[in-house]
Amino acid sequence: MLRVCLLGTGDYAYVHADWWGRVPGARLVAVAGRTPDRVQRLCRGRPGVEPLSMEDVQKSGRPFDLVDIVTPHSLHAEQTVRALEAGYHVLVEKPMATTAADAGRMVRAAGSAGRRLFVVSQYRFIPAFRVLSRVLGGVRVRRAKYSMKATLFSAGINTDRETWKSKRETAGGGLLIGSLVHPLDLLLKWFGAPQDIVAKTGAEIRNIEVETRVQASWRADHGARIELEGAALPGVIPAAELEIELENGRKVRVQNRRFDPRGVPIRWKLMELWTGFWGRAVPSRRDPLARQFADIVQSLATGRRAAVEGADGLSVIGAVEKIYEAALKKSDN
Repeated sequence: MLRVCLLGTGDYAYVHADWWGRVPGARLVAVAGRTPDRVQRLCRGRPGVEPLSMEDVQKSGRPFDLVDIVTPHSLHAEQTVRALEAGYHVLVEKPMATTAADAGRMVRAAGSAGRRLFVVSQYRFIPAFRVLSRVLGGVRVRRAKYSMKATLFSAGINTDRETWKSKRETAGGGLLIGSLVHPLDLLLKWFGAPQDIVAKTGAEIRNIEVETRVQASWRADHGARIELEGAALPGVIPAAELEIELENGRKVRVQNRRFDPRGVPIRWKLMELWTGFWGRAVPSRRDPLARQFADIVQSLATGRRAAVEGADGLSVIGAVEKIYEAALKKSDN
């Protein structure tokens, strides 16, 4: 039985806590955070879950095997390294880190400690994308384009200037690093590292520092042209589409259009907009995030490689940095 300690008490920590209570072979045994009241609130109604402080997670010999980090982006690197050095495996929410240097430090810390490092990237477990992964293994692609529209909420952007999500220093960025990292992970997995990036970002909401619009294109390893674009706007109906044009001219599309229902409790709204965005609002073991949790449990039990590990997260953050650099270069010109 994999014993899990959840580090973090924000809205999305509730989603993780609920899923760890449903995945076979795993059990949530502790919750840690900076604010005791919030830790106690998350533990409430979860028998056998122990409230802990942030410092407890840095101590070796605690009764858990894996630390699941669901905290502000700028804290991921330091908290991950400390948990690994204390002897625990780590699952860290996306983005893995806010810089490639920090992501590399996390990967090296896992290697030095002999522990496993996993990164949340549940798009790899969406059934349509899993089928597409198998199809793309035997064909040549001319062009691929992923586009999305999202509410500010679903994109993880907060217009309150006092929150960490509205500040570049603590969030690392906006729509790109907070939401588009999911499709970016798929594009890198399928088509390889980006080359000759052209990008543009914009912050169209007053009083926040992070971008709400992204346009990027690049040439992939095998010559395919890849495009990634998105916009986060108030009140928009969330929608996303992936279109892939094959060398023979045929096109493959994966689409999603799902309205954000009002009146749903906050953690289920998050399920709707994040883990259930491609068609599921009610928890089940078939949800993409639950599938990834199950994959982690099985990989630790058998010793096989998990679908998404630290090296994958490092590749994504490296690409994110290059897109931001290309956008900055364009704005300077």
